[in-house]
Amino acid sequence: MPEPWPFDPSSSSAIPRLGPRTDPTAGHPTRSGAIVRSWTDDEIRQYEDRWPIGTKQRTAFALMLFTGQRRSDVHRMTWRDISPKTGRIKVIQQKTGVKIEVPLHRDLLVVLEKARHNHVSILVTEWGKPFTVDGFSGFMRDAIRAAGLPIDCQPHGLRKTLGRRFAEAGATTKQNMAVLGHKSLSEAERYTKEADQIRLATAAMSLLEAQTENEVRPNSPVSLGNFPKISGETK
Repeated sequence: MPEPWPFDPSSSSAIPRLGPRTDPTAGHPTRSGAIVRSWTDDEIRQYEDRWPIGTKQRTAFALMLFTGQRRSDVHRMTWRDISPKTGRIKVIQQKTGVKIEVPLHRDLLVVLEKARHNHVSILVTEWGKPFTVDGFSGFMRDAIRAAGLPIDCQPHGLRKTLGRRFAEAGATTKQNMAVLGHKSLSEAERYTKEADQIRLATAAMSLLEAQTENEVRPNSPVSLGNFPKISGETK
């Protein structure tokens, strides 16, 4: 029998929802030279349609998307890492050794509430054993392929997707770093550069429009039918 889930998702209103976003994609080279990009919102919906809440594939996906952690960290997450008191999950990043606590997004809480609680590890294999990082990578790639998504939808792209969404929602670079565990601003900015450009450009144009909205611009015709007649113009 699954253990009772300690959180009430309806009580997590302090955690902002990540709503629909535009689709700038930012990437950086992998060891093989390929570019890992963020997922589009349509691709996220396609995966979720294929793997509903309650499936292990959806639980793994939600952990990656809403915590923004690497595969090497997600596959090691345990129920004990989650604090019912704070609503956060503790992570010691294997790659960097950085210790962080990530607030659990309300959508992730809903997924975890329906997940199986029959092992100390949140994610286990079909044989009830914790995943290895390579085994977890293969599991995620199989799930992505089964959802009919393109080959460049990679698991690490979900980490980049959260960084993109934070930037588009107006989070600062340091706020982004606090969740993703980046050690340098330059590293964090790789995840937010294009999203920041769109957000800042939109904000700049809105400021200009607000300033000029009620101004009467000299020498500007009111309508196309009211141009002043030019001397010497034929009738």
